[in-house]
Amino acid sequence: MQQVAAHQDRSEQLREQYTYTQKVRIRAIYSNGKLAREELCVYQAVPAKHSTEKELKHFEGRYAYKDKLIAYQKPGEENPNRKVDIDAGVLPGLRDGLIDDKDSRDGLGKDLFPLSSAEVKKYDYSLMDEQNRDGRAVYHIRFRPKKERQGWEDEETIWAGEALIDKQDEQALWVTTRMAKGIPLLVRTMLGTNLRQLGFTVSYKRVDSGIYFPATYGGEFDVRAVFFYKRTFTISLENTDFRRAHAESTISYQSPQ
Repeated sequence: MQQVAAHQDRSEQLREQYTYTQKVRIRAIYSNGKLAREELCVYQAVPAKHSTEKELKHFEGRYAYKDKLIAYQKPGEENPNRKVDIDAGVLPGLRDGLIDDKDSRDGLGKDLFPLSSAEVKKYDYSLMDEQNRDGRAVYHIRFRPKKERQGWEDEETIWAGEALIDKQDEQALWVTTRMAKGIPLLVRTMLGTNLRQLGFTVSYKRVDSGIYFPATYGGEFDVRAVFFYKRTFTISLENTDFRRAHAESTISYQSPQ
């Protein structure tokens, strides 16, 4: 796993050479299964020195009102017919929190899929079996927080899950996580807040030798907050059109007067 982590770190550094298109769809669903609000954002992702800058190229939004879905034009736009529109603020906040981590090259939280050098030392890993995936041999592993980190007071290790690791490249191809710890009873009781089925899955695509990018990412979870707000949220992400960025410079000459 230390070798996998080293390759994961190197791959993340090499990603700064690429631009790509990112599509993100997030939905809020009522407890009866009907759509409450949905936002689709399409970004052009461009590498920066320590992160990835994203420019919004296209947006589509819809919210439910009186059994109709009303289109709107910018992220987080409130329904003017509601005194309080909680979903309008929650969706952009969740999207930014889940796919725009400023400390991560690809925007996905580093502690969410714990295979980097900084995270691997916090978890125990075990080999479940060996498989064949798309003609390549892979390890199927399981991970969970180390015993001394399983208490809720350690907020940096709340995930457990499974992963498929390419045997030859020692790179992750697929990782899925779920919460390894429940929300403390005091929080649920005092604030009326609970999360259920919190988990995420990411798949990686090989775009060049030693360079793997997150290709798809998704998750679904239920939120019960402040005793009256109940929603199921889903998020899906797709990265496509990977292109190596080229630094270009132009020299212009001015004729003497």
